[in-house]
Amino acid sequence: KVGYFASGGTHAVFSDMPKPEGDFMQQWSAKNSKYNMVLLTGILAMVGSIALGISLGLPLLNSTVPD
Repeated sequence: KVGYFASGGTHAVFSDMPKPEGDFMQQWSAKNSKYNMVLLTGILAMVGSIALGISLGLPLLNSTVPD
């Protein structure tokens, strides 16, 4: 019915909230390994960009005083 909740009332109560299901650590580990891979990819991309820039001699970063 429209306007009624799982508890049978017309307003939400705590028993209407979703209940946790499954193993928390297993789900957390799966998400965390994905996030760690994204972090590692970002770090490798940054290091690769810096290394490429250094090899091409591009990033002087104002290391000398201009004339």
